[in-house]
Amino acid sequence: MLTIQDNTNTTATESTANGTITQTCTNATSRGAIWYAYSNTDKIIGDADVSSLSQDGDFGEGTFTVALTGLDVNTRYNVRAHASNPDGTGYSARSAFWTLANVPASPTVDGATATTLDVTVNVNSNPASTEFSINETSTNKFVQIDGSLNVTPAWQTASGWGSTTITGLTTGVTYTFQVKARNEDNVETAYSTTTQGLPVAVPALSTEATSDITETTATGNGSITNTNGNNATNRGAIWYPYTDTDKVIGDAEVTNVSEDGDFTAEPLRPVSLPWT
Repeated sequence: MLTIQDNTNTTATESTANGTITQTCTNATSRGAIWYAYSNTDKIIGDADVSSLSQDGDFGEGTFTVALTGLDVNTRYNVRAHASNPDGTGYSARSAFWTLANVPASPTVDGATATTLDVTVNVNSNPASTEFSINETSTNKFVQIDGSLNVTPAWQTASGWGSTTITGLTTGVTYTFQVKARNEDNVETAYSTTTQGLPVAVPALSTEATSDITETTATGNGSITNTNGNNATNRGAIWYPYTDTDKVIGDAEVTNVSEDGDFTAEPLRPVSLPWT
């Protein structure tokens, strides 16, 4: 007769099965464990999807362990101890266990505006059912499903989080985010490594009338009216054939002239526009 105890030393891909031979008329010549994806049914060696590991020897009553390896992350399994002697193979009742989730990779933090940042969970090979919680370390608050920060952890899958916009942040203050996961038995991982983000606002500008217009040149005039907390590192002008639409750098038929530097809010700045 055999019994099975709770698994120990469980990680995302490994676990230790613990069995006991409680009674034997003839010593066992083999003992071990079988495991299979959770089905809440009693399976035996040779059944579909059953993995088995055993040790040969001369075994009387007593406890033994079996190292289960190559398991899937955040997955539920059934496990049974087994032992064989010349009379046949006996099995314990079945037990069940969950493997752990993987510690997530560092989150992606981007999309900064004056008061928001976008945070995306990086799952690190966890299955789609795995849930994640996002923590901001400087406030020790957690990202909520609506993008606010609160003291209570919020949990949902990576697809549920998507790219979440964190709101209510302060311009120019650095925020640091970390993520943890939990398996479907609600056992949590450690936190990921951190990623920082800085809410910033783009500079505010005004455009004045173009001057010094000739057949092939003109001077564009603009002012940085507010740097919104961070000096500008580049300034200039774009131009394009008249369309009565707002275009940006990179759009079709847009020409850009700019200069790099460290620029504060300042009045009118001419830019030569050499066209043909």
